[in-house]
Amino acid sequence: MHIFSELQEIENAIKKGFANARKSLAMMLHAEVELTDLEEITYQDLRLKQSYHTYYIFETHIVGEKTGISFWLIGQPEFDLICQRILGNSYSQEKQNELSRSLLLELDNILSASVITELANELNLKIHGDIPRISTHTDEQILAIIKQHCQENPKMHLWLARFVIASIPIEMLFIWLF
Repeated sequence: MHIFSELQEIENAIKKGFANARKSLAMMLHAEVELTDLEEITYQDLRLKQSYHTYYIFETHIVGEKTGISFWLIGQPEFDLICQRILGNSYSQEKQNELSRSLLLELDNILSASVITELANELNLKIHGDIPRISTHTDEQILAIIKQHCQENPKMHLWLARFVIASIPIEMLFIWLF
């Protein structure tokens, strides 16, 4: 396979995967979700549109014939919005706090799988996502983490997708090494 055609297949898979992720997110949130940006960028061009003191970062490693990493970044407002939309007011605050992280880890699993499945199908690869992890970082720490991954793997392609729900940007950053 020529490099150009493989890059085109990757781009097609990324676009289909994020379209599927958008549909899944809209269904789970019972809201209109718009995919406002989807582009391949370099880590030097990466800018986070929102600036929060702390971000939640959901990290899913892609394993198999090709490897990569999926990062989903959200601030506290997005975290709260998503949990409220899915959990509603059915639970006590204590129970809602307990369920929130598990809920968003599962949501990350679904969103990442949307893209990973399309990559596997389009490129005929045996790949899957590992168990997602959640951590919190400042925006400077996040940029440093991504820069480190890109410098360690100079052939890494960095894709950035931004979803908007009720005018609150939710960023999902996808990185794939091939």
